[in-house]
Amino acid sequence: MTTGSICSTLTVTSWIDHVKKGLSWRESGQGDSDVFLPGLGGTRASWGPQLHLLSGQYRCVALDMPGYRESEPIEPLTYPAIASRLVDLLDLLAIERATLVGLSFGGMHALHATLLHPERVERLVLADTSPAFGIDETTRDEWVHSRLEGIDFDLPTRHCTVALDGEAVFTADQLRSDLA
Repeated sequence: MTTGSICSTLTVTSWIDHVKKGLSWRESGQGDSDVFLPGLGGTRASWGPQLHLLSGQYRCVALDMPGYRESEPIEPLTYPAIASRLVDLLDLLAIERATLVGLSFGGMHALHATLLHPERVERLVLADTSPAFGIDETTRDEWVHSRLEGIDFDLPTRHCTVALDGEAVFTADQLRSDLA
C-alpha cells in the first residue's frame, strides 16, 4: 500500500493505493462511490485530477485494468471477464452500486458491466468511447495490429490469447510471427 497527495491552495487530497485479491486500485474520499476505468494504456494514476477534484464529495476508486500495474492478468481477456473483475472490486469494497466513469476502452468495459450487472450501476459516464470495435469500419484485427505495430516488447513465452468480444483475435505466437 502506498499513499500520496496533491496539494492546492483550496484543498489537500490524499489517496491510498491498494493491492488485494489480484486487483490494484487507488482510493480517495468518502460518500457515494465513483469507479474510474482508464483507457487502453492508462492506469489508476491517469485519474489523478479527477480524484483531486471529486474526492471531497465522493468515494473515488480508480482501478488498474487486468494486466496493468499490480492487477493480475485474466484469460481470456473479454468484456464479460473484465465486467466480472469490476464486480469483484465492488464486492471487495462493499459497494452495492456505483457510478462508473469510463474513458475510451475503459468506457467499453463500463458499458458492458452496466449491461451485464445493471443492479450494481447507479450512473454511467462515458467519455470518448463506443460500444465495440468496428464502428469506424475498422476490423478488430486492423485495430489491434495498428496499436501494436512498431512496439518493441517481449511477449510472454507461455501461450496467451487476445480476445475481443469473446472471440479470439490472435495468439501470442501468431503476433510474434506477424511482427517478425
